[in-house]
Amino acid sequence: MDLKSGLHVPQELLDQITEHIRHDTHTVLNLCLVSRNFCSSAQSVLYRKIRVVTSVTYRLSRRDDPGILDVAGCTRFLATIAALNRHLGTYVHEFHYTPENGSRPAKFWELMNRALYYMSNLRVFAFRNFVSPSKRCLFWGTRFQLEEFYWDDGYSIDVDGDLVWFLKTQPQLRVLAAPLGNADIRVPHFPKLQTFIGDGESMEHLVRNNSVEKFRWRASLSDDAIANRESMRMALSKLRVLSIGSSQTSSLMPTLALYLQSLEVLHVNYINALHVSDSPCLLLSMA
Repeated sequence: MDLKSGLHVPQELLDQITEHIRHDTHTVLNLCLVSRNFCSSAQSVLYRKIRVVTSVTYRLSRRDDPGILDVAGCTRFLATIAALNRHLGTYVHEFHYTPENGSRPAKFWELMNRALYYMSNLRVFAFRNFVSPSKRCLFWGTRFQLEEFYWDDGYSIDVDGDLVWFLKTQPQLRVLAAPLGNADIRVPHFPKLQTFIGDGESMEHLVRNNSVEKFRWRASLSDDAIANRESMRMALSKLRVLSIGSSQTSSLMPTLALYLQSLEVLHVNYINALHVSDSPCLLLSMA
């Protein structure tokens, strides 16, 4: 390749340089001004992590980071992948969709589905929006194998089973955050799952066919969900890390402590929840 100085640098070396400085977006963009070939190499870094944020966050963010987008920018980015540059989608490893809560036209979700199809190397997908599309429409035909999946659309249960339908295609998951509370739907087995984030009902359904080492317990707790369910008691006994934050924490700690035989780290949000275990290996962290 020819730089402005006339120096020839092998593309393999450019790729190595790009990977080495991939966390320094400012430097990567400056080098793109020097060499067109470097721009091609830099795409794998600049678009590795895409974050769709609120308009306020976007205005306060560094404008030179192409990985931070508002909804309008996201629409253009998805359209570029779907219609103009399909190979660009292969560079995306993380996609975080957390803008302002609000509805989007059906064509927007169809566009996202087409772009997701080309994100074959996607490993992390996060969605937080209290007006969500059909999961079957959004993920239909996608080819990626996720390692982390986060879904929050304001619902506490998987009403129509579409979420579990999608999760059946993702056996490589290591981290899962999703509402799974539906007794009529069997949660699939995830052989590599380590961390779950959700409420007690979702955890109860998950552990019937899975085991986890780390659990971030959201929403309310109840003695009934712990003491009267064998699957939940077994799941608690295998936990190494537990994070809980509920106004009922202090009253439930004596019940919880009976089953936390393997616990190494506990995070709680209330300072009055002190008496947990006499285990010398227990580390207590309070937010």
